[in-house]
Amino acid sequence: MLSRRGGLSRRGVATAAVMAAAAGWLAGDGSRFRYLPTPRDRRALDAMAEDYRARYRVAALSVAVGRAGLPLYLRAFGTADRETGEHATPASRFRIASISKPLTAVGIFTLIERGRLHLSDRVFGWDAVLGTDYGAPPYPPLVEQVTIDHLLTHSAGGWGTDDPAPDARLLPLDHDRLINWALYQAPLRHPPGTHFSYSNIGYVMLARVIEKLTGSGYADWMRQSVLARCGVADMVIGGDTPAARLPDEVRYYQRGPEDPYGVDLTLWDAAAGWIAAPIDLLRFVMHVDAVAGSENILRPTTIWTMTTASPAQPNYARGWRLFPAGGWYHTGFMPGVSAVMARRADGICWAACINTRGDEPRLDGDLDNMVAAMARRIGFWRA
Repeated sequence: MLSRRGGLSRRGVATAAVMAAAAGWLAGDGSRFRYLPTPRDRRALDAMAEDYRARYRVAALSVAVGRAGLPLYLRAFGTADRETGEHATPASRFRIASISKPLTAVGIFTLIERGRLHLSDRVFGWDAVLGTDYGAPPYPPLVEQVTIDHLLTHSAGGWGTDDPAPDARLLPLDHDRLINWALYQAPLRHPPGTHFSYSNIGYVMLARVIEKLTGSGYADWMRQSVLARCGVADMVIGGDTPAARLPDEVRYYQRGPEDPYGVDLTLWDAAAGWIAAPIDLLRFVMHVDAVAGSENILRPTTIWTMTTASPAQPNYARGWRLFPAGGWYHTGFMPGVSAVMARRADGICWAACINTRGDEPRLDGDLDNMVAAMARRIGFWRA
């Protein structure tokens, strides 16, 4: 496995260690699964992935599936970088876009378990979590009613993707300017808790809550206090340009006018900024899957609260979308990227990422459908 700089990739070594650990686990306790994928099964799963990649002309596709802490299927297909011919591997890292939100939600619930925060805590105002860090009252109406729970559930009453956004050409943005703009220039249109409006800004605010309570940078604290507990060491906030591409990160391709390098990932850190390999997303989701035998980093009652539907939206909980038949997941889309991370009702978990997008209306949904079909193909993975 060669990196762009030549030689053995650091993450290639890490992935080999993951697979070796999985093999050792199986040797010691394979009885936890009635069956495991056979070579014939794996060929069938590979064919599903290649069919999807060919149908949508995707450069690179990476898939990871597991249950109860054990990776069962890790494969990558295609080209990470068309210019150099670099092949995708299970160690290849992708932007994950809005899958950043469940990561942030787990960070918030970690602070709640530690007694540092409550869902009902207000966010802005003299006696609120962020106080007057981004401007003092008087605010426009309703701002001082917004709670942590409202931000997690996208029910603050505004600041959503269906509201006007600041023009970065006129207002150079950082976190302070973005939040100040939201407080004073984007009036809330609904009482908090009554209306669902998908909000990237709300999750940027949650990252600042984490920073205020911990005294650490959002990404650093998440890596130390959440991801490290999941055995994940290589997830980071991504860069914005081809020159800022990180080791083992794929290159992104967009069919159409949108620029895959036109998104400020640092600005949207907690909402859409992380990059990860699917194996690391799988490790993360299997540590909040509430499955017996998994080493969950949150208590079962906390996971239940986190994955219970919001009063404002029956298909969305706190940082997680909900399957109609049970289980939780999140998708992530931006130019050049589509990704999914899921925990199905029976405990099967998966993650998949691609580095190519176009205007095909079914490309995103079919990525999740493909991995769900893989799980059905090997239905006897259920413990």
